[in-house]
This record gives sequence, structure tokens and C-alpha cells, in this order.
Amino acid sequence: ALPISYIHKCLAMASDPDPFKTFGYTVCKLAKATSSAEGSWARTTEEVPAGAPLLVLPLHCCWSAAAAAVECPQVAQALSKAAARNPSSELLQSGATRIALHLLWELRQQRRNPETTAETEQVKRRRAHLELLGGPKVGSRKLETLLAWGRRDLDSLQGSFWFEESHRRQDEIVADLQSLLADLGPQVAAELGLIEGGSQDSSEVLEGEITRESLEAFAWARWVLQERSLSFLLPPGHALGESLQLLAPGLELLAAPLEVPEEAKASAVGLGPGGLLRLEMKLQDGPALVLYAGQDYKAGECVRLWHRGLACSQGFRLLMGLGRELKVPTGGAGDDESATHDVCTSNPWDSVEVLLRLPVSAEDSSESSRMWDMIESLEAALQESRPWIGGFLQPGDCLPPDYCWRRVEVVQRPEPDPETAAPEAEGKDQLEVHVRLPFCRGQVPRRRALEELGIMICADAGRMARVMQSERGLLDPLGPRACRQRALGYLHRRLQWALEEYPSKPGFDAKLLMRDLSEQQQRQSMQEGDEPLLPRRVRGLLLVAAEKQLLAEAAVIIKKQLDQMQDEGEENEEQEDFVEGPLQDLHQQLLAHGALAPPAASELFSAIGRLAGCGARAAQLGDRFQELLSKGDGAEAEAKDLLTELSLLAQLLSASPLGDALAPHLALGGARGEALASVLRASRASLEWQAAAQEKKLKRSAPSSVKAEEQRLSELRLVLGAAELRLGELEAASKTLQQAIELLRPGSGSSASGWWKAAFQASSVHFDFTALTVPAVRCITGSQVMPAGTASSLRISPCVPGARELALAIARRCAVARAGSVKEVLGSSENTWDGYSQTLRVLWTKMKDSGFMKVFKRPWLKKTPPAQDLALALADQGLGRETGKVDADLKALNALFLLREALPLNRAIVLLGVEAFQMLIKQSALCCFDAAKGCLLKSEDALAMEPSSAAADTLEVLATVALWPVQDDLVVAVDFDQVLQGGSAEDAVPHLAHDAKALLAASSAAVPAEAAGGQRVLDFCCGSGAAGLSVLRCGERALGGGRPNMTVTFLDDRPRALRFARFSAHLNGLAECCTFASCSALSTPE
Repeated sequence: ALPISYIHKCLAMASDPDPFKTFGYTVCKLAKATSSAEGSWARTTEEVPAGAPLLVLPLHCCWSAAAAAVECPQVAQALSKAAARNPSSELLQSGATRIALHLLWELRQQRRNPETTAETEQVKRRRAHLELLGGPKVGSRKLETLLAWGRRDLDSLQGSFWFEESHRRQDEIVADLQSLLADLGPQVAAELGLIEGGSQDSSEVLEGEITRESLEAFAWARWVLQERSLSFLLPPGHALGESLQLLAPGLELLAAPLEVPEEAKASAVGLGPGGLLRLEMKLQDGPALVLYAGQDYKAGECVRLWHRGLACSQGFRLLMGLGRELKVPTGGAGDDESATHDVCTSNPWDSVEVLLRLPVSAEDSSESSRMWDMIESLEAALQESRPWIGGFLQPGDCLPPDYCWRRVEVVQRPEPDPETAAPEAEGKDQLEVHVRLPFCRGQVPRRRALEELGIMICADAGRMARVMQSERGLLDPLGPRACRQRALGYLHRRLQWALEEYPSKPGFDAKLLMRDLSEQQQRQSMQEGDEPLLPRRVRGLLLVAAEKQLLAEAAVIIKKQLDQMQDEGEENEEQEDFVEGPLQDLHQQLLAHGALAPPAASELFSAIGRLAGCGARAAQLGDRFQELLSKGDGAEAEAKDLLTELSLLAQLLSASPLGDALAPHLALGGARGEALASVLRASRASLEWQAAAQEKKLKRSAPSSVKAEEQRLSELRLVLGAAELRLGELEAASKTLQQAIELLRPGSGSSASGWWKAAFQASSVHFDFTALTVPAVRCITGSQVMPAGTASSLRISPCVPGARELALAIARRCAVARAGSVKEVLGSSENTWDGYSQTLRVLWTKMKDSGFMKVFKRPWLKKTPPAQDLALALADQGLGRETGKVDADLKALNALFLLREALPLNRAIVLLGVEAFQMLIKQSALCCFDAAKGCLLKSEDALAMEPSSAAADTLEVLATVALWPVQDDLVVAVDFDQVLQGGSAEDAVPHLAHDAKALLAASSAAVPAEAAGGQRVLDFCCGSGAAGLSVLRCGERALGGGRPNMTVTFLDDRPRALRFARFSAHLNGLAECCTFASCSALSTPE
């Protein structure tokens, strides 16, 4: 008897329109249907783009072995002691056992104290899920797994592999319960509700006496796990092992797929017919189950659950309680073939298990016997013959139920009849090798599997003798061809025997059974829902019909192959077509297919789809934050939910199998770059809303808290400026950062200590804006910006000492990036450098004499990502950090033109000379930054500044282009930023990475002395012009320093590259031998 209040609580739970929040989902775009016309399945609450998360459930909210150890320690302790006594017991070590006992434990506690108010959130989740599932006696949902079928229902499976397998699994439940009762003892068993306290003593438990109530309770838990639990593939070397089994509450409210989409039939890698369920292990907030949308959803649409575990045979689907895709034949009374065809094609991964029993000699079963190597070889070959199972699975994917099945086992053969058994067999162990061979539509085992099977057939001495007798005409009875032919012949006979065990017309029998059942009986046997299930016996007959058709097709294919092998000689035998397996490594798929048009049936396609979906959802969140800005007060609750979802989207992008989509060096292009841009824009919108809300809070704050609120507002603007900076919105970033600097009172960072103080005393090269923005947009939660966990990221928290210096560092980088992206950098016309020949010569001589061109003699840089800052790449190698080994001028030149560090105005003028400084300022090769105001000076203002004035003390000079020493007497100009910011339409001039070394070496060796005159050279797609200038310099060396009579034409379609090459030619004194042309100016290819 249950209290009335408990019954009312169950009814309230059943009518709860939003049970997902009760179960602990942090992101939920679904709600339970509120009207009977909509059905009972969950539906979307808003528009969701394909690939975006529909549901997110933290792993700790699921039922798992780890949760059982924490929440029911008595059971965990008893299991641990039992496992220590019996370490070889798979039952005691199994995670499924711990989850099942956890279910019974919580069910028992719930019935003991149904009205308790002292419930934790986790206990509330557990009880809510149990109320949804129902118990063994008061269950509101009927379980449909094969384990819950009655004996009469299972009789419909006669002839099928699943007839014996279902009976075996049901009997296994009883045996497992007996074993657990003996291992756990009566006290723990009573706590679980498996026995009534005091009704059974230890002796009765040890004798294995089980009451009906105990069996019902334990069987119900096992049925729930068989039907509802999921297993996920873990990364290699994970502490939890190869896979993780869990039970996720709330997934029962999602409809199962009726059919598989066309794009997923070749391989189970599409996003699925409704949504793709994955276990994301690398999220910063902890592992979580994520259901990704498989299509663009509108509000109110039904969502069907899909995961990789559904890529299995129809028999396994019935074991999982599915079967809505099975349909009753609609043809005439004799039209059994067409009806069976309808059943088979509904599941592209359907297969039938055929059990092969191969006797082996007992003397060949010793540990040193070769038979075990044969078994392992056959196992590996059979795994390769299952293309619908292996190859496409990635860590985090749900595993098919037969993923961990061993296809080959050695078992004890039943005792032979003493009247018919051979005398020599008496007293000897009788062994068999059991081979579970799957046959799917249109496929038979591959060549290697047939060869291994042909060898295994001869493992028994008696069978080997018969084979040698029947195949005595063959030259090599154990050769590959003979083994394949022997295996095909054996399989053909075995399939004929299997077909004889099936009913003659199971599909027609299913139709007759449906016709004989009354409408009331049909309704009683169907489960409530949008798509009612067929009666169990009908489903069993349809499964048998599907398997029979698959076996018949396989027999035809095998017979055809046998006939071909007999008609053709061994020398004319065609080789088996090589079928390339799917590439498991996504980076290999990227190399093979690229990211623009990957195959639809590939994990790469799915991963890119998830990236795009998360980016599209982030864009929606950004639009919603913009709406909240104009909404005013009262939006805090919604904004909090949006921030939580934005944080999760950022974590999903960071944990993408394609690589961190929020990496500091990533360019805003391609699939990952587009997703990054969407998250950046959404983060900017969220920060704008947070800053606006903080401004309102500041106006209402008490005088005693004004300083703290101003500090918080300045930090929000600091992070907002970093996000704008990464998006290339340099004007907005400068304005935002100046506001942050104004709010930060001078001296507020004077207490900075530790790594903050040391970092800001060093050069700003350590604080590249691409690195700073990553933690700012990756995990924004409340008042904190969480660190990204990378070496280049910063930890920004409220009231951080040194925040003013941080703002200045970002503002400085913002300024130089903006100055370097303008089109006036290094001249605006072809005649820019005509009047600066002498000044450039003095600058070049200064660099050569100081050793600037020799200090770069070290290993070449590897190819860096396209958005990586050149200065950061050089700093990582420690270039120019040998401060004790070089003079002051060389250190300053390295800092200015290679490491992108700032020099005081007076120091820069002394280093370069007045004329060279003014020339580079006018041509935007240098810029001047006011550290007091955090802004960039115009070139005319910088030139008019008197170096001896007090205002000049806060001015800093930074280079907008890098001067890269290529040879001992050659330097070229390249861009620091390999992706220009600020909305510039120009492409960056690339620095010389490892792939340019061979080109420079070839150009240096291609100019002998006799050929240094009259040669015409074309530097096609010249970039910085390093190759063409190297040819000219080598021509000079070949002539002993004289001017070579050569002409080098620098050709490029990028105006910026031609400007940089022209400047480099003038700087190195080689402009007289150079001409420059744009590709767009050519009238013909010549």
C-alpha cells in the first residue's frame, strides 16, 4: 500500500511539461507534449539549427557505476568485498550489475520514505526518473526488451538464433541473482529489497532459494538496463577502460527512429534521423551527454533519438525494445516474398547470426597449441568482415550492442552418447569452436575470413582426415584457394540446414495472426505512443521472416561464388576488389577529402556539421543578447541561461574532434573559423549586455562599493575589447579599451606581484591579442572568465592586480594591428622610394654592421598556422633573448623589427636616425603609441612631436612590418600578422617558412658567373620577393660585387605583396634591376 500523497506525486511527475530540468539537463530545447493530439513524445520549444545541441546532460546526473559507488556505499562496499573474494567474476566486476543494484537501492529508499522532504537535488533526480520508469509492480511503462517477453511470445522466434539466445539470457538473470544473493549476504540483499528482512537466513540465501518478488525486482532492473542503457566508446588509455555504460534519465521521452535516412545507410555516421547522441569527454565543466540536432527544427516538432548503437541487426533492436520499423505484410495470401522484402529493407544494418559448431581435438587445446593463434586470426578476420560495425566509431560514440562480442569461442561439447560414441573418445574432453557468423544483405564474409574459416574446419583430426580424402586431387589442400572453396562449401550446406529450421512462411503467418487478433487485443498488446508497437508474436514472426530472406540471399551468393571457383582455374581467378575501410583518424580524412566537400557518409561530415550547428546556434544567442540590450531590466534570468548555453557551445567547439575551434592561432575562415567567428560575436553581444547591466548596477550602488563596481565594469570592458580585437573590429576595440583604462585608477595595479608583475615588465609580445581573447570568449560564467588551460592564456578574475597594464598591452597590440592593416603601409605609389635611396642605404648599412642579418642564423621555422603572429613564433624559439651576448643596437633592432616590441620614442630616433625614422613613419612602416592615453597617434602628430618634450616621455614606437634577414646581406619585409585584422581587403604578405628554404637554395645555385649577364628572371607569385632578390644578390656575388646585367620581374595579384617587394628591393639597393607587375594588368598569359 502506498500513501495517497505519493500517488499524487507520481501523477504530478507524469504530467510535468518540463521534466528535463528535473533530471538535471543544463541545456534543453525540448519539452514534453502538453496535448494528447501531439502524442506523448518530446518536442522542440524553439528553432534549432542542424548540428546544434538539443539536450545536454552532465555525466554525474546519469546512472553509472561511479554514481552507484558514491550514492549507495553499502552496496558498493559489499560488491568490492565479494569481488576481492572472487576476482575472476565478470558479474561482480560489471558496471551493469552496479547500476542495476543502484536502481533497486533507490527504489527501496523511495518506497520506505515516500514523503521525505530532506532530499538533495541528486535524490530528487533519481526519484523523478524512477517515477517515470515505474517499478516492477507499478510500472507505468511497459518494457519491450526480449528479456521481458513471455515463453509463448518467444516461441514465435523458433528457427532464429534469438530463440535460444533469449532463453539463455533469461535463464542467466536467475543464475546471476542467485550468485549475487550469496555474494552480498542477507543484510545487503534486504536493503536492496531482494529479500524481506529476517525472512531468509544466510543458509537459505546460500542455497539459492529465490522468492518471486526478488526475481521480479532484479529482472525489472536488468530489463531496464537492456532496453534503456547505453555504452560509449572512451578514448584510448582512459582510466575507466574501453567503454562506459550508463543510463540517462529523460531519453525515454524521445521517440525512436522509424527508419534510417538515406545519407546514413552506407555507414552510421550521419547526424541521424532526428538527433545524434554523443558523450563529450573533454568539456571543461566535465563530461556530458549531448544530443545534436540532425536537421533544422522549428518549434513544436517531434525529435527522434538516434545514436551509433542503433547500427545493429533487427534481433538486437528487439533486444533493445525497438521494432516500430517492422511492418505487417500488405500483399496477398501468397505474396510472402514481397512482405519479407519490406521487413528487411527497413534496417540497412540488418543481419542474421549463424552459429557454426566446429569440433576440435582435445590434444590440440593446450596453451602452446597453434589452435589459439588460428582462433585469434579468425576473430580478427571476422571483425574486418563487419563494415557496418567497425571503422567509423570515434571516442564518444555510442557502441552497437555486439561491439564487444567475441565471434569465436571454445566451449565444452555436450557429453556424447556412450552407445554411439567412438571408443577412443571415452574419457577425453570434447571441445567445440563456436563461430557466430553474421550475414547481412548482399554480403558474405570476405576473402581472409573464408581462408581462416577453411583452416579452422580442419582443426579436428577426424575432419582433417576426411578433408584430405575428399580433396586428394588438390596440390595444396591448405592453400588459400582450397581453404576458401572448403569454407564456401561448408557455409552453403550450413545455410541450407539453417533454412530448413525456419518456418515455411513466417511473414504470411504474421499477417494471419494480426487478422485473427481482435481490435481490443491489438490495443492491449501495443504500447502507448505516437507509433504503437505491433504485438510481440507478430514482431517475432517478422524478425524470422527477415532473417530467412537474408539467409536465402546469402546462400545464392555463396553458390554463385562456388560455381565460379569450379568453372575457373586457379590461374584465372580474379583478385578480390580492394575495399578501403573508413579512415578512423579525422585528420586523415581531412587530408584525403578536404573540409569543403567531405563524403556525406563520413565522420568528417558529421563533425563539420556539428561545428556549423554550434556556430549557427551561437549566432542566434548573439541576436538574442542584442534584443536583451533594448529590453531593459527583468532579463537577468534569461541572460543567465543564455550565458550557460554560450559557455557550453564554446566548450563543445574547443573539444571538437577536428581540433580546438577556439585556438589562439585559428584564422576566421573555414568550418572551424566560421564557428569561432560566431562564438566571438555572440560573446561580444553577451559582454555588451553584461557591461550595460553593470553600468546600471554602478549607478545604483552605494558609495562604499563604487570602486569595486567600477573595477568589475572595467574588467568586463577589457574582455569585451579583446573579443572585438579578435574579430578585427579595431576601432571599437580601441574605444572599449580606452574606457577600461579610464576606469582603472592609476596605481590600482601597484600591488601586482608574482607572474603578473614579471609578465608586464617584459615586452608585450607575450600578450598577443589572439591568445588573450581565447579565455575571454571560451568560458564566460557569471563574474568570472575561466582560463583556457593553455600556456598562452591568461586568468582574468575580479579585482586582478595589474589589470591596467593588461589593458595597455592589449590596446598597444590593437593599435599596431590597425596601423599595419592599412593600404598605405610601405608606400602608396610606384615612386614612393625614389627620393629615399641614401636614407635606405644608411639603414641597410646600420643593420648589416650591427650583426642584425647574422643573428638569425638558426633553424628555420616550421610552417605555422595561417593566423599565427610571426613575433610569437620567433619568441617561442628564444630569438634575440641572448641579451648578454649582443650590443644595445642589435637588441633594439631585434625587438623592433622581429619581436614586435615597443621602443621609447627617443630610443627609436637615435637607433634609426632622424631621416630613416621620419621616412618609416610617413610610409606607415612605424607607428607611434601613446601609453598614457592608450591610443595611436596620427603620423603627422608623431612627426611634429618634440623628442625633448614631457609629452614624448609616454610615446612608444612599434613596427607595423617585420624585416626578416634572409641571407647575410639580404633582408625582406613581411607581415607580422599572417591574417590582417580590421576588415582589410588585402592578404597578408607571408613570412618565409620551411617550404621556402628549398626555393631560396635553388635560386642561389642558379646564377653562375657566365650567366649573370643578360638573364631575365620571373618571380611568379613573388610575395615578399625573397626568391627574386636572392637571385640578384647571388648574381652580384658571381661578378665579384658588381651590378649584374639581369632583370627580375616580380609578379603577383596582391598589391600589398608588390609594395612589400618594391620596398625590399630599394632597401637592399637592387631596385634598378627590378620591375613589378600585377597579374590583373596582363592582357595575355605571356
